[in-house]
Amino acid sequence: MVAQLMVFIRDTMGNLLLSGAKAIADNNSILVAEAWGLREGVRGALFLGASNITIEGDNLSVIQAIKRIWKILWSINALINDTMEDLKKFDNYNVQHVFREANFAADWMAHHGHSINNLCYWFESPNIAFSNIIRKDALGWPVNWDPP
Repeated sequence: MVAQLMVFIRDTMGNLLLSGAKAIADNNSILVAEAWGLREGVRGALFLGASNITIEGDNLSVIQAIKRIWKILWSINALINDTMEDLKKFDNYNVQHVFREANFAADWMAHHGHSINNLCYWFESPNIAFSNIIRKDALGWPVNWDPP
C-alpha cells in the first residue's frame, strides 16, 4: 500500500480553495504522510494569505503531537517542528481531530489520487463529485445525502 499526502483547504462555507495530493515512497509510513500533509496544508494556508485557520486531521497521533499533548515520534519530529514554526505566523489557529468516517474528501482522494507522483495542487476541484464531497464534509452532511 502506498502512503499518500493529501491537503484540502476550504473556506467557512465549504468552498474548496486549494487541494493537493502526492503518493509518497513505500518506505514512508502513513504517519509520515499525515504529518507531511499537515505541513503542506499549513504552508498552503499561508500562501493563500489566511490569518485564522482550523486544522482538522483524522490521524490522532499527528493531531496530538502538533497540540503538544503526546510526545512527537522521531519519524515525524522535523515535520511537526517545521509546522509549529509556520503556525506562529497566523493570528489564530485551532487544531482538532475528526474521525476518518466523517472525512469523505480524504477517502475520495485516497481512491482517486494514488497515482500522483509529484506534489500537485489544484485551485479548483478536479471534478464535481469531489466539490460536492468537500462541501458536504464542511457542512457535516452524509456524503450520500442530497438536500431538497
